[in-house]
Amino acid sequence: MPIPELFSNNNVLRYEQRYMRRLSATFKVERVTGAMLYDESFYISLLKRWRDMYRAISKINDAVLDFNTIKTKQQLYRMALLAWIGDVGGEIEMLNQIAENQNAVN
Repeated sequence: MPIPELFSNNNVLRYEQRYMRRLSATFKVERVTGAMLYDESFYISLLKRWRDMYRAISKINDAVLDFNTIKTKQQLYRMALLAWIGDVGGEIEMLNQIAENQNAVN
């Protein structure tokens, strides 16, 4: 199928969370049931948990070289490194290149 125009030339992310074990401890309830998904407060707490975990993901595209906020050489180095990783294709691509080079050396 062709890619819809809305998503063409854009980064698209699918993000999901799975809870497989210790549900009652994770959600701090005695027992987790399917009916709880219809409980608005429980459902909202799931959405907030999903949002918070998404926001905690390190996103390279968030790095903007703003020289007004850079105060040290270490901060400048980090911002330049993030920009370079973004140019290479992102964190996953950089990790793939590192693994390929390590395999080539060994």
